[in-house]
Amino acid sequence: MFSKTNLKLIFRNWKRNKIFSVISILSLVVGLACSNLLIAFVVSEWQISEGSPGKDQIFLVKSDNPMDIQNKEKTSFILPNLPILLKERYPEVESYCRFQDVSENAVFETNNFKSSKVLFVRADKNLPDFFSIHETLGNAQKTLSNPGEAAISASTAKLIYGETDVLGKSFSVRENGTESMYKITSVIDDSQTASFLKFDVLLPINLNTYFGGVTFVKLDQKASAGPVLERMKADGKILPKLTEECQYYLQPLTSVYFDTSETQSSWKFLMHRDKSFFYISILTAIAILIISSFNYINLYMVRIFKNEKNTGIQKILGAGKKQLQMQLFGETFLAVFTAFLFSFVLIILSVPVFNSLFGAHVSIGFLTDKTVLGSYFVLLFLLTIIPSSYLFLRIGKSSLTYVAPHPKTSLSNWTVALQFTISIILMAGAILYFKQLNFISETASIDKNMIEINGSGLSSSKLRTYKNDISGLTGIISGTISSTGFLNAWVMMGDDNVPVLSYSFDSDFLKVHNFKLRSGEGFSENEPADSKQVVVNETLVKKFGLKNPIGKQLPILNKELIIKGVIADFYTESFRKQVKPTIIHPFNFETNNELQTLQLQLSDSGLAPTLTEIKAKWEEYFPDKLFDYTFLSDEFDQLHSNDSKTAKIIGFFTMISIFLTAFGLFGMAWYSVERRIKEIGIRKVNGAKIPEIIAMLNKDIVRWVTIAFVIATPVAYYAMHKWLQNFVYKTGLSWWIFVLGGLLTLGIALLTVSWQSWRAATRNPVEALRYE
Repeated sequence: MFSKTNLKLIFRNWKRNKIFSVISILSLVVGLACSNLLIAFVVSEWQISEGSPGKDQIFLVKSDNPMDIQNKEKTSFILPNLPILLKERYPEVESYCRFQDVSENAVFETNNFKSSKVLFVRADKNLPDFFSIHETLGNAQKTLSNPGEAAISASTAKLIYGETDVLGKSFSVRENGTESMYKITSVIDDSQTASFLKFDVLLPINLNTYFGGVTFVKLDQKASAGPVLERMKADGKILPKLTEECQYYLQPLTSVYFDTSETQSSWKFLMHRDKSFFYISILTAIAILIISSFNYINLYMVRIFKNEKNTGIQKILGAGKKQLQMQLFGETFLAVFTAFLFSFVLIILSVPVFNSLFGAHVSIGFLTDKTVLGSYFVLLFLLTIIPSSYLFLRIGKSSLTYVAPHPKTSLSNWTVALQFTISIILMAGAILYFKQLNFISETASIDKNMIEINGSGLSSSKLRTYKNDISGLTGIISGTISSTGFLNAWVMMGDDNVPVLSYSFDSDFLKVHNFKLRSGEGFSENEPADSKQVVVNETLVKKFGLKNPIGKQLPILNKELIIKGVIADFYTESFRKQVKPTIIHPFNFETNNELQTLQLQLSDSGLAPTLTEIKAKWEEYFPDKLFDYTFLSDEFDQLHSNDSKTAKIIGFFTMISIFLTAFGLFGMAWYSVERRIKEIGIRKVNGAKIPEIIAMLNKDIVRWVTIAFVIATPVAYYAMHKWLQNFVYKTGLSWWIFVLGGLLTLGIALLTVSWQSWRAATRNPVEALRYE
């Protein structure tokens, strides 16, 4: 049994070996804090749909995307009549819940607040039957039953009104030239919404303007999905479809969150997460735990080296195998449990930073989730049993006084090599992720000072006058007017179901976006409104095998159009997708364009004053239109937000892994040097120089980092090669990535050890040999 004597011995050992005790426990604290935080994140992500009542019976209705038949992409946009027909024709369909997005240009306005950044969502009144909604005030179901009423999230209410008790307050929504008034009758606690729904304001669905959207259906049981889907396919001629070729699908709710395959439809109210981010988090948590555990094992072995006589004396005095085992087990458990307690303090301090860096949704309360708590107990058990069992096996094989391998081999340990292997893999992975993101940024070459101003609903000719007026400002390099957002061009279907991007630009588009003209020319300043001239990209020319395309008729869509110029491909979609054939028409200023935008290229100097001047001029020309702009580079970066978050999480925890490895290595190196002080003194007396001493003490590190590099390189190469296959346009998997990862790891390891080595090598040998 574990006695008070054992407890006294443990604390006495900790006190006697302060440096090693602090390093080993602190290493466990950092490792457990990182691992527990990642575990909480992984569980919260995995259970993201757990808050939905009857989640196994809920399915998202999807269809083949007619805009991307070739790649078999599916869309969640469903025609308006389909949900009603499903409920009428199939008794297994108990109910449906439709979602309707609101124009991105919709403006929320009260007496003291006006913004187009509020996320509106329209939904059916039975929304609470499909997703968990926590009302702090009012009743969401009643709110969504009454036109003219609205539910607002608590965080949005706090932002706009300065309080959450906002029942009865009114606001207006201006959308597509019309203005509607709403009264707040419910407040939603968005911090407690356990689903992947995201919104600032919930509005009742408007059947007069509902032309389709997202639809979830609830079946009588999970098993009904197959039969219902078969009958939907059989009723293909009865059910409304986007095209004749399109088929319908039922996607389980529990898989929707991790589905990032839909790229043509952008539903901002549905959150998604790349599943690779989830798996990387799991592997990172395991890696950090392994490094922390091996630190503890290695540092405990160092303490055994220091106290091998005490252990031998315990054996001579009658301490049996079980007693030593219980003491070892008790000390390990106490160290792990202490580290657990301190790790929670670190976790609580780190949660806001973690959520901000990685776009996570972990709350302090979620750390006490039953699944997370269960994982804590599993970790506590494993981190106690595995290190203590391994250590006792090492000790149990020894004699009474010789209880461990010779101290010179303390650094020559396979656990150290494995720690370095993990660090090199993480290091190389982080380098490649950032290299790919840098490749995307440089290849897309979107000016970081390029802004896009929303001009929807305005007079095109007046917008041109405004553009010409502000062009004289010193902070503006150039500007162009477009019929759509730069990253949201119209997609049309060409011959053979080839999706084609279609733009309309004024004559300044070439210099504003720095497009490279390969042949022909752009539009003239006074291009006629009925001009048949178009500019195309290189992909279109290659796709249709056009030789000498200038002056030829367009081979798809409107074949009366004549190709006037060919430009190099430019990137407006994720690098995971092939660049589409693109057609650019001259902008028609004789018609008003509902979605037109003004894109301005600004200079680096005086960005803030220039924006202030642009806004002031805007309010002169369009006093009733909100000045709403975005930076195009920021919008483009959002297309790769999951990759950016993955790069951050790998980079951050790579630094943690290196820190933990170096931390343990420092303690081991300190003891190794101390045990060899006399040997070093003798070598110096016999003529050994300082570099020779340092090289002797560091050779083990170089050997084990080399072994780790040999093991890590093929593993890292395979993982990185698989990841790069997700991209159509990708950077090269260069040899220097692995070499740099290995050299950085070796450099950090040598810096950690060399300080101790240098101290030992420069010490006066007389001090070491005085008592010999």
